[in-house]
Amino acid sequence: MTTAHDLLPADVQAAADWRLGEAAWRRADLDRLAQAASEAAVACIGGQVQLRLPGEMYELYWTDYDPAPRREGEIWSVFATRSWREMLFLVADLPTDAELARGARERFEELAGHDVEGLRTALWCVVYLEMDPDGDAKRRGG
Repeated sequence: MTTAHDLLPADVQAAADWRLGEAAWRRADLDRLAQAASEAAVACIGGQVQLRLPGEMYELYWTDYDPAPRREGEIWSVFATRSWREMLFLVADLPTDAELARGARERFEELAGHDVEGLRTALWCVVYLEMDPDGDAKRRGG
């Protein structure tokens, strides 16, 4: 069965870090992800920043970036493009990586011993993808 991730180019797939069934990309890779996904008519339905350390993960639940849902009657490709535009806008409005790392260290007491730079390099952006539920011409071969 084809998934939304399967529709992405190999370089975009390779940039993802997979943990517990969730794909995440570095903030610097999100523009490329958005471009490739839009071209494949894959929508973004949201996400959040995670700290992905060896053997542990922390969701920075206050950092979600969820585009507005698909509007009634909205053409899928229009929704997909809009979802990425909104997601990139929301991500751009997030604090810097260093600020996110400091915030995580303050919120999660078990991270108090980590330095900000180490936490900053462990930041990943989880992005949830969705394909056209009615099928896409590229997948149907037409």
